Amino acid sequence: MSDDEEYICSRRLLHQKNKNVVSNDHVAVSGLDNFSRQTVDHSAEVPIQNADEAAGYASDYGDSECDVNSLGTSEEENLDEVDKLQRKMRKVYDPRCDHKSLQFVVGMRFESCQQLKEAVQKWGIVIGRNVKIVRRNFNKFEAVCHEGCRWRLYASLIREENTFAIRKLQPNHTCSRVTRNRAATSNWIAKEFISKFRRNPNWDVKELAGDLMEKYAVDAGKFKCYRTRYEATKMLKGSVTEHYALLRSYKAELMRVDRAGRFDFLINEADELGGALLAAVAKDGNDQMYPVFWAVVQSENEHFWTWFMNIVFEELNLGDGLGWTFISDQQKGLCNAIGKLAPLAQHRNCARHVYCNWKKEFKGQALKKLFWIAARQTYEAGLKLALTKLMDENEAAYLDFIQRDPTKFCKAYVSEHSKNDMIDNNICETFNGYIVRARVKHIIDMLEDIRVNLMERTHTKLTHMCGELIQFVLGLEKS
Repeated sequence: MSDDEEYICSRRLLHQKNKNVVSNDHVAVSGLDNFSRQTVDHSAEVPIQNADEAAGYASDYGDSECDVNSLGTSEEENLDEVDKLQRKMRKVYDPRCDHKSLQFVVGMRFESCQQLKEAVQKWGIVIGRNVKIVRRNFNKFEAVCHEGCRWRLYASLIREENTFAIRKLQPNHTCSRVTRNRAATSNWIAKEFISKFRRNPNWDVKELAGDLMEKYAVDAGKFKCYRTRYEATKMLKGSVTEHYALLRSYKAELMRVDRAGRFDFLINEADELGGALLAAVAKDGNDQMYPVFWAVVQSENEHFWTWFMNIVFEELNLGDGLGWTFISDQQKGLCNAIGKLAPLAQHRNCARHVYCNWKKEFKGQALKKLFWIAARQTYEAGLKLALTKLMDENEAAYLDFIQRDPTKFCKAYVSEHSKNDMIDNNICETFNGYIVRARVKHIIDMLEDIRVNLMERTHTKLTHMCGELIQFVLGLEKS
């Protein structure tokens, strides 16, 4: 029990004890002098005190030798009723309440200015009002509705209680409900739907906008929904800056578990956090993608491509590139890097990228068909015949085709050293689609997802192919 309740209980027992003492005086000391009465008095108090202690009740006030002035029972009950009435009149905000039915009143208490701000913000969103906070500091808080509305709330700090209380309130709104609510910030939406983002970090922004409209009748734009997903990721995973600060520790751990791997850093602390994922993808014996290298850089330019390709050539021991073929889009930085590091290697441009740039001026199914017929010709005579048909169809399209250097993307000019006649870069696009979910995460989570998924993919392909090969051999032996 509390100190107040213990005090009241102790005084009531003392009052009852005094009544018993008076009753014993009249029975035991009738006809004696005052000195005898005092003697009987003390002898009567001792057993009653011991009886209280034997009953298991002890009070700090019962051991006091001083007299304490206490109120009567009726007066104590009246004070309890007054205290209950005061507590009932003093409303305290409960964050778990239904904000749709929340009513602010003068005198309502809040733990802090931050709690008051969050209460007003959520209440305004739930009822569909554009409530704006115009003043907020360590001891004052003021909020108004948008222009033309009479609603206003003012609160200040109660220093004795260290709480905020509403001082003035104009509770009536003279405005209509809105769906574009500026109080529904991306940070607030992220906090409201953080449980869903925890289950699905790649939650679609369209579904987010639909749930927000259904639950709060708030219409959020596409960019706000994207910012919301970023804020939720930041709450769950930490900031991008924090992840970049852990890269060196991540590298040390990778080198510990994979001693044969290559892990390099080219980080300038003054640079902005970057930007582009570079990858070198090969084809395996089953004509499927086989990612070999990947790296995160600030931007896709010649400097970073040269650094990346230099690592590729060192690890694969390519030398001057004789007998090797590289296929890429028409990125100038990559073309220059390959030309410098591997002058004897064959460098092809992806025919699909060439066509996408070519069709911006020359559209239509007829020209598209002629383009791919020319690109897929396996010998030069067939290529010349296809180009003649293209010139007859559209001379400007033919001249643009020749200007793009057919030796870079036409199958007729594929080197005899290469054992693959691929003229597009679909395996890289397949890799981009494979990591599309990981690319939206922070850098360490992204790199770890790519590494783990590719390890599982390689292991699965290896075990399945070995199992099928063993069954095939056993079938041949039986036959």
